[in-house]
Amino acid sequence: EVSSRGFPCDRFTLHVTPKIKLRLRDGVKKLPRKYGGASIAKFEDQDTDDPGKLEPSVLIYQTDLCAALVDGLVKRHGNGEDGKLQLSFETRVSGADANDGFLSIQTEKFGVDTKVGPFDLVAGCGGVNSPVRDAIAAAAPDNTFTAETRTLPGEFKVARLPSMPPLLDPKSVALILPSKPKKEKNKKEGRDDKKGRGNTMSAFVEPVAGGGACILFAGRSGGDADKESEHEHRKESLLSDWRLERFEQKDIDTFVEDILARFPLLEGAPRKDVQSMVQQLLSQRPGVAASVKCNAFHYGRAVLCGDAAHATGGVSGQGVNSALIDAAVLAE
Repeated sequence: EVSSRGFPCDRFTLHVTPKIKLRLRDGVKKLPRKYGGASIAKFEDQDTDDPGKLEPSVLIYQTDLCAALVDGLVKRHGNGEDGKLQLSFETRVSGADANDGFLSIQTEKFGVDTKVGPFDLVAGCGGVNSPVRDAIAAAAPDNTFTAETRTLPGEFKVARLPSMPPLLDPKSVALILPSKPKKEKNKKEGRDDKKGRGNTMSAFVEPVAGGGACILFAGRSGGDADKESEHEHRKESLLSDWRLERFEQKDIDTFVEDILARFPLLEGAPRKDVQSMVQQLLSQRPGVAASVKCNAFHYGRAVLCGDAAHATGGVSGQGVNSALIDAAVLAE
């Protein structure tokens, strides 16, 4: 269900400059450490039963992944009163009882708390801000459960392109390090680049099913590393600059040139597609990542999975990957 809706990818390319690139993965298996981690042997030349073979990653949008998983559950368990599975959409879990297995839910339509349950097991897969983790903390005896959360430096924004930029491999994930904007150009446009803003931001480009691309811009301000607070640090972030409540065509054109100057490998994409990408970036608030570290992953009738239990602050699917592994371990 999942792989058929995503894009299987076994290539990863690091673009140090527009002319220098390193293929870090190419459908091959890794060599022992003594060879420096280099790669040999094409994927198709390997024994399919070889445990050292690297499986392709499946690149898929979150909405498509959720739809595939729901379809698989419905096929297996049925849906509705006659089946084991019951689905509720546009519903938010606002609280939980780790001891008795009850949930407090809010529907988007009514916005009021409704108590449902009890359930044999309540799995908290709600990410970093997990109400189930809060319920465990409230129910567990004193000094038995700890959860450390920390907001990480930097921020990110995500945009979609209907086609992969022609200067990039359409079958490879690409990490593009930024090119430094020319000082003359910055001075002409009235931009101050003394602090190196933008030079710490990278573009992470993933091919998607149907021939498109998903681009994640991530980084942090290039200002003083001794800032007293991350809040002050973010005030100078270029990604924060890339947000306007209202924007006109001149704003879009300005940011298009800025992005292409920092990431020349995105050039060649149709102008209207790059403009659409900029509109997506301008309309977004920057996302931030956080880490979570718990000393236990269950209490009473509640368990934690994925980022709710052990977020590493990674992006591009690491949280959902760990949640799926947790679910498999829990099922065993």
